[in-house]
Amino acid sequence: MQPERFGRYKILSRIGKGGMAEVFLASAPALDGGERVLALKRLLSPFSLDTQIISMMTDEARLSVWLTHPNIVQVLDFGKEDNSYCLALEFVGGCDLCDLIRVPDGGLGRPLPPGTALYVMTLVAEALDFAHNRRGPEGGTMGIIHRDVSPHNVLLSTEGEIKLTDFGIARATISMHYSTADVIRGKFSYMPKEQAMGREIDQRIDIFGAGVTLYEALTGVKPYTSNTLAEQIYQLEQPVPPPSALVANLPEEVDHICLRAMAPEPEHRYATARQLASDLQRAMARFTSAGREAEHLSDLVTDFIGPEESAQFRGMHHMTQDEFPIMDGGVISEELEAVRQASGLGDDEPLLDTVGAYFEDDQDFGYDDDDGDTLTEEDDLDVPTLESPAHPQRGGQYYQP
Repeated sequence: MQPERFGRYKILSRIGKGGMAEVFLASAPALDGGERVLALKRLLSPFSLDTQIISMMTDEARLSVWLTHPNIVQVLDFGKEDNSYCLALEFVGGCDLCDLIRVPDGGLGRPLPPGTALYVMTLVAEALDFAHNRRGPEGGTMGIIHRDVSPHNVLLSTEGEIKLTDFGIARATISMHYSTADVIRGKFSYMPKEQAMGREIDQRIDIFGAGVTLYEALTGVKPYTSNTLAEQIYQLEQPVPPPSALVANLPEEVDHICLRAMAPEPEHRYATARQLASDLQRAMARFTSAGREAEHLSDLVTDFIGPEESAQFRGMHHMTQDEFPIMDGGVISEELEAVRQASGLGDDEPLLDTVGAYFEDDQDFGYDDDDGDTLTEEDDLDVPTLESPAHPQRGGQYYQP
């Protein structure tokens, strides 16, 4: 059976389907003439005439060109093929964080080992810091707010890669679609109070979402389980037990980081994603290393999806932005030219090199953060070692890698 053709793309298999779009594993010709795989997000036909949805997809494509970062999924192409709008995205062969920690029956989840959870969320916070501080064509920050940081939007590969995805509802100064303060976007159970109540928001809502995601990754338990805005507002008024109440031998400093990130009031949270990343990295580095946790994460994802599919993913040649034949005159090519001009890059220089401008003095994750209130050397005293978590209701290993 011949693969389905969709414009210049070859559909290999369907990865998933949502209310508005379906996602495929696809391939397309690269600049060198070979085939590379990518993910193709195609709007379902009833939504192909919805101007609001199309403008949001356009924004995601334009914004992604400014967010070339190793921990952010890159959009490669956007356009209309066979009367359907589609996004071509970097393919991440693995699963999302939600799949890895949730169980199908909705019961208690499978938390990550604490060191792995800290490692994953350090890189998510690093990606958010890059997005929050990205400067646009006029030199000022672009005001990017993701607005939907959650386990569903953290992709994990069999190679141990971590990628933040879905800037489709992000707010930024270059956005074409307009959202007023009282427009609610995002998942209820990852929203802080100001977002849930339709008040003015800033980048601290992403820090809240990261904190809730960290809590779930550490414990396997969702701190908020709301399905409506009213439920979320009510639950936000209730105290949340620290992660150590659910995970044995979890250091107090990890409780401090998690609960500060998800503080109900924005002024009590971390002021920046850089501060959050700094504390996460410092806590992780006391017990483990980034290299060790990358290998551990790779093993966890491989075990989850199975060795056969993992081997298939690892054997694929993934499309990168530098290999993709971008069509002149399209949304991506126009924005790409603006990025190159703003960054002072030539046509042959890779965009990914611009990442180093933000972390040029860093080692490893390398945060040497003097901004704001972070953990001090005194916090090193009497901190227990990180072990596989145990859940008190099970009386044994809650998750055994």
